[in-house]
Formats: sequence, C-alpha cells, structure tokens
Amino acid sequence: MATYKRILKNKPNANGTLPIIFRVYKDDLNSEFSTPFRIQKSQWDVNNLLVKSNYQGYKGINDTLNQISDKLAVVINRLESEGNFFTAKDIVDELKKGFIDRKSKKITNFIEILGELKKTKKANSANIVRDTINKLKQFRGDDIPVSTINFEFVKGYDGFLALTHDVGGLGVRMRDLRARYNEAVKLGLVDDLQPFKHYSIKVNKNKRRIAITKEEIDKFFAFNYDEYPRYKLSYLTFVFSYYSAGMNFTDVCKLKKGQIGDELSYKRSKTSKPIKVPLYERTKEILKELLTVPKESNGYVFPYLTDFHQSDSQINNRIKKTRTQYNKDIKFIAGKVGITANLTSYVVRHSFATILYHSGNVPIELIKELLGHDNVAITEAYLKEFSTDAMKQLTEQYL
Repeated sequence: MATYKRILKNKPNANGTLPIIFRVYKDDLNSEFSTPFRIQKSQWDVNNLLVKSNYQGYKGINDTLNQISDKLAVVINRLESEGNFFTAKDIVDELKKGFIDRKSKKITNFIEILGELKKTKKANSANIVRDTINKLKQFRGDDIPVSTINFEFVKGYDGFLALTHDVGGLGVRMRDLRARYNEAVKLGLVDDLQPFKHYSIKVNKNKRRIAITKEEIDKFFAFNYDEYPRYKLSYLTFVFSYYSAGMNFTDVCKLKKGQIGDELSYKRSKTSKPIKVPLYERTKEILKELLTVPKESNGYVFPYLTDFHQSDSQINNRIKKTRTQYNKDIKFIAGKVGITANLTSYVVRHSFATILYHSGNVPIELIKELLGHDNVAITEAYLKEFSTDAMKQLTEQYL
C-alpha cells in the first residue's frame, strides 16, 4: 500500500529557511516531490503538517499543499485500481504529469499559475513577480508557448530589458524569471530545458557598497538638529540605526514598543531571522525621547507608520515613500557636516559592520551575530563588497 507525508526538511539554506516536500512511500522505498516553498522551522505546524498562521503567506501555501495532497490521493487510487506494479517514483512521476497539461499550456497561463504562488510571498517579492509578468507580456505578448523558453528567448528578453533598465535593474528581472522557471520545474509544470545554462546574469562591478569612516560617523552625530528641526527625526533614525547594529530602515519603521526590553528583539524583515541587539546609552536616550511623544501609531516606536497602514501593501508603500525622504534628509545633514559620501539608508549598516571589523577589537563571529548572518562566510563575503578606496579610508584610522 502506498502512503505519503508532508515533510519540512532539516537542511536550511543561507537564509535559514527549510524546504517543504512530499515524501511518497511504497514497498520500503520512497521518492520525493519538491515544492517551491521554504519557511523557518518555527513557522511549521508539526501536528497538522501545515504552515502556521504567523507566516505572512500561510493561506496560499496551505491551499497549494492541500491541492497536492488531493492530487496524490487520486494518483495512488488510480494506480492501485489498475492492478499493475508501480513504485513510489512512479507515483511522483504521475503526479508531475498530472499537475498540468504541459503540451497545451502557454506561458501566460504558466505565469498565472506562478502568480498564485505570488500570493504566498512577502509584498516586495510579490511586486517583483507581478512586474515580471507585465514585462514578459510587453516582450512577446500574451501567447508565448512554454517550448519557446530557451536560451535564445532568455537572450532576447535580456536585450529587451537592456533598452530600459540599468545593469542592476536588469539583473533583478532576469533573476526573477529564472526563479519562476525553476519553481515551475520543481512543480512538474514544465520540462527543464535549462534555458539559463549558458546565460550569466550581469553584475554591475562598478557599483560597490559604500561605508563611511568612524570620523565621518562622528561628524554626522555632531549635527545640531536644533538649528534644523525639520531634520530631527531623520537624524535620530540614522543614529538609532547605527547603534542598533545597522538596523535596516524597514525594520526601524516596523519596530514596536513591545520589542524593547533589556535589549532590542525583532525579526529581520528581509530574512525573518530573529535578531537581538544590546541597548546602548545613546539608543536609550533616543527611545526615551521618542516614546514620550504622543502619537497615533499602533505601538510603533518611530512615527513613520500609523493605524492607517494595515495591509502589507499600505505598509510597504509607506516605507518606500518615507525612505525616499529619509535619504534626502541624511544627504542634507551630510552636506552640512562635511561628509562627501553619497549617504543612503544602506550606508548605516555597511559602516557599522566595517568600522567594527577594522577596529581589530571585535571578533567577526560577533559581527555575524549582530548582522543576523547565518555563518561567518556570509559576513566575510559581505565585508569584501567594498571599494579599495573605501577600505583604505576605513583602515587608515587604525594604522
């Protein structure tokens, strides 16, 4: 008798997420059916074998998992009723064949299926998928057979995007197309024609991470916002972010009062990884000032988000808008204190990491923990992504 089980595998990727699979058993042998879903271990309900409701896209994932279960049951019942010999691998192969009529499916419908998977993703990722669908339609129209997605198609799409995108933007679009294609292969929706096998996604080698020196950080901190009260909030945000291990601007916006105790404790939006950061005196001073200011804010520490911002779309749109203004503000402050570097919200995190690293007093293992990286190799790679001039400036003060 054949059986199957949903399983959260125990081998994480670099982001600490684990894949959800179906394992089919028959006659002491088993075969696996991979899904495109990866979650944190804490987000898996081991009793019901479903994604917990504390995960943003839980409903879409669980609906798809239930659909796969139903299809598996149908395949097993059919094979058993036919009375012929079959294996666990045969069940998985039949499941893949039955998932979609690949001969008649067109890429627009193929994209629409992956559009359903879009509902399981966080807002920013979902927006990228939506944009990919729109770009593909602009490139070839609504009727694109799956069989035409080959190396020539990929190169043509690259050339089409190059007309309106810089290297960075083009890379984002091509990576998403590759990810969508790989998801379809995993679900058995298309045969793997390996259209990306001989294609390399372009990287802007001239665009490097920017970090400023400890001296420049001190200059920024010396800014007198009493003379320019309009820039006070952005100034406090920059300082708070730096002293909070380079906390990402999105996480600063989402920070709530309940996440503050003897330390800051939050989940990083980008990776869902739990982060704990010590509270320094300067951080406490900023928190004391912010938390005494009356505001309608659903418990948010910084007044960027309010009760009005409820949906993921509203929250992300608001953060995007405020980040733009924040970047303008810190550039203004930089100009006033004599910093020539192009400051953005990302510079804080990069500067925090490199200044600690080149002080020679902080082990890289500790920097790894503060940044929320899964291993030291990621931290080392992160620190390598700085220009030679920037590295020289950062190290000279310690020589």
